[in-house]
Amino acid sequence: MPKIHVLSKHVVNLIAAGEVVERPASVAKELIENSLDAGATSITVEIQKGGIGYLRVLDNGHGIAKEDVKTAFARHSTSKISTEADLDHIMTLGFRGEALAAISAVSKIDLFTKNVDEEVGSSLHSEGGEILSIEDAGVPNGTTIIVRDLFFNTPARMKFLRKDSSEGSAVEQVVLAAALSHPNVAFQFIREGKKVIQTSGDGNLKNCIFNALGSSFANEMVEAKSTQDNIRVSGYACKPIAARGNRMMQFFFINGRIVKSKMLSAALDEAYRDLLMKGKFPTCVLFFEIPPELVDVNAHPAKTEVKFADDRAVFKATYFAIKTALQNDAEHVAVDVKPVVQEKTIVAPTSPQTINVAPPATKPEMKTEAPKQYSFVVPELKKEEPQKPKMVFEQPSFFKREEPVAVAPKQEIEKPTPIPEPEVIVEPQTKDHRLIGELFATYLIVECGDEVVFIDKHAAHERVLFETLKKNVGAPDAQMLLQAIPVSVSKPEHTALLQATDELRALGFAVEELGETSIAVSEAPAALDVADVPQVICEIAENLLDGKQLSSPTQISELLHSIACKMAIKAGKRSDPQENKTLVDRVLFDPEIRYCPHGRPVSVVMTRAQFEKMFKRTL
Repeated sequence: MPKIHVLSKHVVNLIAAGEVVERPASVAKELIENSLDAGATSITVEIQKGGIGYLRVLDNGHGIAKEDVKTAFARHSTSKISTEADLDHIMTLGFRGEALAAISAVSKIDLFTKNVDEEVGSSLHSEGGEILSIEDAGVPNGTTIIVRDLFFNTPARMKFLRKDSSEGSAVEQVVLAAALSHPNVAFQFIREGKKVIQTSGDGNLKNCIFNALGSSFANEMVEAKSTQDNIRVSGYACKPIAARGNRMMQFFFINGRIVKSKMLSAALDEAYRDLLMKGKFPTCVLFFEIPPELVDVNAHPAKTEVKFADDRAVFKATYFAIKTALQNDAEHVAVDVKPVVQEKTIVAPTSPQTINVAPPATKPEMKTEAPKQYSFVVPELKKEEPQKPKMVFEQPSFFKREEPVAVAPKQEIEKPTPIPEPEVIVEPQTKDHRLIGELFATYLIVECGDEVVFIDKHAAHERVLFETLKKNVGAPDAQMLLQAIPVSVSKPEHTALLQATDELRALGFAVEELGETSIAVSEAPAALDVADVPQVICEIAENLLDGKQLSSPTQISELLHSIACKMAIKAGKRSDPQENKTLVDRVLFDPEIRYCPHGRPVSVVMTRAQFEKMFKRTL
């Protein structure tokens, strides 16, 4: 019997759908891109059950003509391109003609649309890729697509989805990116019946950032502009003090398309060199206008990765724009931004309407001086293989010796006996001790009987914090704060924290909504310094947005590792003498404080005998 056979149309569609539709966020991205390509100036996205059970995208674009409604759901059907040459000049967000076919193959879809040149619109219903009905319908201009029961016919894919709150956050990130990429379009995002994003569509990027991400985020950004080698860069980047613990808030748009690029992130890092604390990353909303023939957007099925004809030119333009913005920060004129007037009416799924948003007040023109000219060298892009850090105890240079020569037993040793390597402390110290001081603002030197203990401040403090946080998981020893602590966060972080109140309670934190971009912390772990509460909450929020949850021991442990590392005393920073004394006491008398959460030793010890051998006092 033959072993090779042609797959059925249904199976082919399911395979194709897997390339485009991975989760509700993928569906939202494809439908929003279609709305933008249709010239929409107002887009509403609504989800329920994280977008798995219900996802609606409504726009006021030019709509789909009656004769094209059925064709729109066929594979590789598009109005964006028609010839091979068109692939070299793609300016639309979509172009493959796979989105609707792929989405319909794994869901139940209702479509309502009306072309601006027609008097009557159309409605379509499909399930599992099969069109069940097409009828005339009295609907407004534009298109509304409702996607229900995602993956209902492919249950195996359901197990790869995260819980509803995580999937909902992923959809919110998609809407957020789309809103930032098109400040001239009014966006609205409704999540589980609550409006969480609304932008005015007035074309002002700073206003859009303010309304989409929040005032605390927008007010800590500086404007960036540059034109180099036909590459125009514009947008905003954060002040160094406002850097975050991950790259979640780095938005790059190439000709209006959101992209991920390690090269652009590297250029950003280079511009902020020596300006950020270790473990912090800059945030930005940057737009790149590049001739389409110099960018390949057909490099990835999700169209989130692109290839540049000249990486170095793009790197240089990015670096120059950010570096100039940071140098001119002191002369930067702040823009007065105002929040959008919120509409309380939620549009019914079957009655698409145009969203009316009150425009903000007219703002005075900004007057800024021309940026200062300066010269600099853009470093070459280097691809280095990651190396695992090694724990090395180096002796001072005047102690270093050549490797000893092996000799036979009972033979006179002509070369000095090698100095033994320091031993990692295993047993807790219980002897009297004396803190001698700090070394290189990183290590503490402690005399303890006939031994000298060298303590890594960061590693020790990190382990102390980790143990403190870990003991509070599940059965927290929480303390009611005398006064609730307000914490400013971005809008996406705000939503993520409020979605995880039960998990936060299990860690010892009680939080409640204080405003659109702030929360109030009324309880915190008793062992946690009150001054550290805002930093811990912000760190948890960043991790939640990064997909890390508080639902399993492994995920909780990873999260606590990250929090402890960010909060711990930094190497190279001198500490208060009392803080040093407290840390030494904890290290010497607590057997749990032996290794940091990443496995590095907290302390090493050298004995008096080892010192005497080094100084030739003994053989």
